[in-house]
Amino acid sequence: MLSIAVGEPAVCELTLEAVLETLGDAFCALDGDLTLIAANNKALTLFNVTRQALGQSVGAILPVSVQPELESALLQVLADGQTRRIELTWPLNKTPLQVDFHAAGPCLHIYFRDTASFRDMKNELQRRHEILTLAEECAGIGVWDADLRTLMLQGTEQFFRIMGLPPSSVPIPIDATRRLRPPDEQERLMQGFYRALESGEDVFDTEYRINRPDGQTRWIFGRGRIIRDDQGVPIRYSGVDIDITDRKAAEIALRESEERFRHVFEHSPLGIATAGTDFQLRAVNPALCQMLGYTAAELTGLSFLDLVHPDDQAACRASGQALIEGQIPRLQIEERFVRKSGESFWVGVNVAPIRDSSGRVIYSVGLVEDIDERQRIRRRYTTVSRGSAN
Repeated sequence: MLSIAVGEPAVCELTLEAVLETLGDAFCALDGDLTLIAANNKALTLFNVTRQALGQSVGAILPVSVQPELESALLQVLADGQTRRIELTWPLNKTPLQVDFHAAGPCLHIYFRDTASFRDMKNELQRRHEILTLAEECAGIGVWDADLRTLMLQGTEQFFRIMGLPPSSVPIPIDATRRLRPPDEQERLMQGFYRALESGEDVFDTEYRINRPDGQTRWIFGRGRIIRDDQGVPIRYSGVDIDITDRKAAEIALRESEERFRHVFEHSPLGIATAGTDFQLRAVNPALCQMLGYTAAELTGLSFLDLVHPDDQAACRASGQALIEGQIPRLQIEERFVRKSGESFWVGVNVAPIRDSSGRVIYSVGLVEDIDERQRIRRRYTTVSRGSAN
């Protein structure tokens, strides 16, 4: 910051004005009596005065609301000669200012710097940092950069959090993270890295496990890019790691659930079928095929209603539509089916809807039990009971 010794304005007025106008800040100079003896145009505009104000007491020029704070700082600098800095909002235009006070012999120099743009930039950087940090935390993304010449690695806080390591603001040895990988994973990852290096693709991504110091095993998706110098020599390896443990757990749970369902589907003594909202059969199990005398290929694509006795189809269609439209939570019905041979028999049908994330029914799963023998016994018992009553 430029500092100019100011004496009597009449002696050096022209030279002083020219020099002061080169300053980027609003500047003014006061004598020991706090009289305004020099100012550039930025300061005069700030004070909302003309050059006629030169020679006046600064107290007559300063806005009333900031006068006590400014005069207190001026008197302290006069008393001890120490530089002071304060921040305030200028009342005439509501601009945030940084005000620096400097002792210069018998005079005082004051610089007023508009910090609005600086604060805006600082706030924008802070906002972007917060957004990036939030995105990293929400997505479980850690960013890292490895120097292939020194084998040292830097990373974001989220990266170290994923690894289960204490955050470090200085580079750490690459081996500090490599040793977290099980030996089989370490070998596989090194082979993948060298393939990307030798092929010239320079990009490598994969899923792998780590065993963190806290004992947790986590699944990571990593993507890295090899960076080369002008001669094509690899110098850095930079990328991201994403904690996908929850996703992998969900995938494993889904796979196990599908395997259990498949086992039940294939080996259940009850007939099982899935059907779309159009009642068209999508999948049938062996028990249902045996029950009806059809092959799976013959049944798939038929309407569920094609299996129902003509006299029961209207009631079945109405109940099925009520299920799809959410009027009933599930369907339990006894009705007659017709085998491929044309023989009709009684079945008990239980149907549950399967919904998507929005709650819309996308298909249904039905359990079919052959209750023909039960119905015959029931009819026989009813006949006997009526006979006894007569």
